[in-house]
Amino acid sequence: MALVLQACAHGQPEPLRVVLDGLVLRTDRDPLTNLEAYDPPTLFHLALEEERKGKVAVARRIYLRLLEEFPESSFWLASRFNLGLSFEGTEEWQQATEHYLAIAVSSLPKVEADRRVWLDAHFRLAVCTSKSGDWWRAVAVFEYVLGEEWISPVQRLEALVGKGIALHEADDATGAEIVFAKALRHFQEASRVERFDDRGLAAEAAFRMGEITRNRYESVKLAFPQEILMQRLEEKCELLLAAQSRYLRAIRYGDAHTVAAAGLCIGSLYESLHDMIVGMEAPRELSDAQVSVYEEEVRQRVRVLVAKALSAYERSLEVGRRASTAQAWVARLEAAVDRLQSVYLGTAASPETTFENRL
Repeated sequence: MALVLQACAHGQPEPLRVVLDGLVLRTDRDPLTNLEAYDPPTLFHLALEEERKGKVAVARRIYLRLLEEFPESSFWLASRFNLGLSFEGTEEWQQATEHYLAIAVSSLPKVEADRRVWLDAHFRLAVCTSKSGDWWRAVAVFEYVLGEEWISPVQRLEALVGKGIALHEADDATGAEIVFAKALRHFQEASRVERFDDRGLAAEAAFRMGEITRNRYESVKLAFPQEILMQRLEEKCELLLAAQSRYLRAIRYGDAHTVAAAGLCIGSLYESLHDMIVGMEAPRELSDAQVSVYEEEVRQRVRVLVAKALSAYERSLEVGRRASTAQAWVARLEAAVDRLQSVYLGTAASPETTFENRL
């Protein structure tokens, strides 16, 4: 092939660029790559090297060059994905979303390795849209992934839990609860035929279900007259036990981090119920003498709540200290134990409850 060099206004030939069989040839050195010739693999590995050196902006420009000049290259998918990761790393969620979305709307690759990248791009897309507060879009992404029959049991579990979290954050507690329950059923069924080394997803689903029940527990307000008080107290106790059961399930699935977090939540349930009951004003129809008797009776009846809270805190603290990842939860547990021991030490009974045998 003959190349004609055209002269510029100063009489010097302008640099020429030609593409020949997937290879770019130049008559000068490219300012971006400092190369006179390059192809997709050369650009891709050069971008990786620039990323390794910490030159993020240069790496992005090289990836974009590859996408623009070689849109049909087999490196297109990986370049798009790496650009998404790059913008995620700098918390530029909109830019990251654009690159992941470009992959998501593309055809399903035939090569298995490319399929994994394609699927990972959908998960990353859901994360980025969540970071932008667009939880319903994240729900839609996870629903699309769940419609793919070829994904593995672990990938399906991840998509189910992700969808549940997105629904929960979008304030659809009922929808989230249904999806989390489905995720746990899937985990149990798949565990019979496939080993799950990371049980964190199941623990997250169970923990979130506990949070949903805790929110319902907190929405029930105690108030007089006596008939309403007893009705709401019964409802509140039922919700407390349901939330505790779900947190305990998370503890069975999870690691030390989950144990610390769930234990703190269980203890806070009992502590809050204690504070709520003790903090209620006595019925107005009681005399001063009757009020004193009433308050003492309340203290005697609810002190077991303090014992249960302290038991949950201390046992979770013991496990949580084993994991460095649980440090934040451990600090909160230690503060809770100190608070109970200092404020309620005079009213707390011995923490010998049926609850402590369940942890």
